[in-house]
Amino acid sequence: MRVNFNEKEGRMWMSYLKTASQEMRPYVPGEDLTSVSVNAEDTPELGGMIARNADNHKDQWYVGKEFFEKNYVISTESPGRFVCLGQLDKGLVGKMGIS
Repeated sequence: MRVNFNEKEGRMWMSYLKTASQEMRPYVPGEDLTSVSVNAEDTPELGGMIARNADNHKDQWYVGKEFFEKNYVISTESPGRFVCLGQLDKGLVGKMGIS
């Protein structure tokens, strides 16, 4: 178990592993993010992701590119509908940074 006590905050932080997969999609540069929570420290960029709560699809947040690449891998057991990337509009695929 990893424990980190932050003296300045006076709080103890512990590491947890998620037991479920996380629904995400690529951020498309320039898209309207008014319904997506974005931390003040984040600047949405190509390679970032939009995550959503599987039980409440209106609950969405931005996941930065660096954090995503460091902490996530694609799940082979996603419960949603899949779309073959070959069926997507090539312009949209290019905006998402997928080749």
